[in-house]
Amino acid sequence: TVKDAFESVYPCLGITCAHVGGLKDTDGSLLAAKTAPCSRKYEPDLAWQAASPPSPPPSSGDGDDGDLSTGTIVGIAVGASVGVLLLVGVVIYLTMKKNAGIKGTPEIRPPV
Repeated sequence: TVKDAFESVYPCLGITCAHVGGLKDTDGSLLAAKTAPCSRKYEPDLAWQAASPPSPPPSSGDGDDGDLSTGTIVGIAVGASVGVLLLVGVVIYLTMKKNAGIKGTPEIRPPV
């Protein structure tokens, strides 16, 4: 059954039936006979944990190891700063333009 197939890989996952348990209702009773905890004595296979860690994936050969260069980081920072300054400038311009049309607000004029 599917349940047996899942239970058969518990050792490879390093878990036991006690870790998984069964499917029970809120009162503690089993929902169905097929949802009972397994009773087999699967022992976890911990040999894979003692093995050496997996090697990193092979490089694509283009020299890109996924890290950003210093120049790229500086470029992103400068671009973001310019974008923020432009946004602030537009907000100030629109605010001044709006206020210029309201009576009682002094107009800003260059000296004559």
